[in-house]
Amino acid sequence: MNYPKKPNYSKSLINKAGDTLRSQQVDSPEYKKALKIVNIWRKSHVYPMQTFNVTLRRKAKAMYSDAIVARRLKRLQTIIDKISNRQGHMALSRMQDIGGVRVIMKDVDQVYKMKGIYTKPGAFTHKLKSFKDYINTPQESGYRGIHLIFEFYNSRSRNKDGRCWDGLKIEMQIRTELQHAWATGIEIVSMMRGENLKAGQGNKEWLSLFQCISSIIALIEGQSTLLQHQGMYSRDLFEQTTKLADRLQAEHKILAWVAMMYGTNKIQTQKRQSFFYAILALDIKQKKMRIYGYGENDLMQATQKLEELERNSPEQQPVLAAAGNIKSLYKAYPNYLLDAGLLLKLIRYTEEVQKNSLMDNNDELLKRLRQIYKENKKLT
Repeated sequence: MNYPKKPNYSKSLINKAGDTLRSQQVDSPEYKKALKIVNIWRKSHVYPMQTFNVTLRRKAKAMYSDAIVARRLKRLQTIIDKISNRQGHMALSRMQDIGGVRVIMKDVDQVYKMKGIYTKPGAFTHKLKSFKDYINTPQESGYRGIHLIFEFYNSRSRNKDGRCWDGLKIEMQIRTELQHAWATGIEIVSMMRGENLKAGQGNKEWLSLFQCISSIIALIEGQSTLLQHQGMYSRDLFEQTTKLADRLQAEHKILAWVAMMYGTNKIQTQKRQSFFYAILALDIKQKKMRIYGYGENDLMQATQKLEELERNSPEQQPVLAAAGNIKSLYKAYPNYLLDAGLLLKLIRYTEEVQKNSLMDNNDELLKRLRQIYKENKKLT
């Protein structure tokens, strides 16, 4: 396959193009010229991303047959938002997650085993540039997971062009199934409310609810709760979560949003149900989701379609992903396909324990919640 090669751009040219997208009108000649440069730069991450995906899939499946592995190319609008952050402009050349891969493992032990495989000295040819443990030190929002940033270094390539991608950065995210359910839920609510809850921006009660759910997940997984919940009895945490969920009508609203976007509107796809690349285009205003599927040799057509959608229909929030087929896409990108099942079940389990249990012992309350989760996990 002919993957887009890394262009011979200087950092100053890449940064200037990013600054132009951030500051110029979309119909200006400067913007269009900069957009072409940024898209070429962005597409050059596909080969390193694919290389990481192949090895990650093999390693993950050997450990956990139900592991979900997927990759995604960062959306153009997300890139623009990130380099336009109010806390200070980021230079586009320094962005480390344009190309990303994600693996969803069974539990925390498997997450750390996978992390160990990729951080063991001498075991991996690509260069580890940074490592963030958001499980031991979760973000303020409650987000948990492991993030690794690698610099691509294709020293084993026998292809004469194989080294042209050296130096590109790829982000690897490793999460448990419950951590992924949390991330799914907060993205759904953020998307429907037009707020960036994961960044701590938006309605305080929704933020508090997701912080409570994060701490409950931590208890189930044997990890520390968020700082504001440390020292709190399980019963009190469950009660606070239930009250917030009831006051916000969280379950009802999330179900309604899912029904609006998915249940009452069939996802439109091309005839191909099994494919290598997919563009997920979510249009909130039109209440529709469209999936454009492409074969392994159709990367050029896929990227051209992505650019067309970003140019003509930015409100659809198109993203280029790859997870093999429709079934895998449902599992790996539920925030775009709006499957909040596991998160909603977790809220129900918490309410069941809090409202129906006569137990006062906090250890027994937590044990019951873990038992309910374990018993129902196969139904999610």
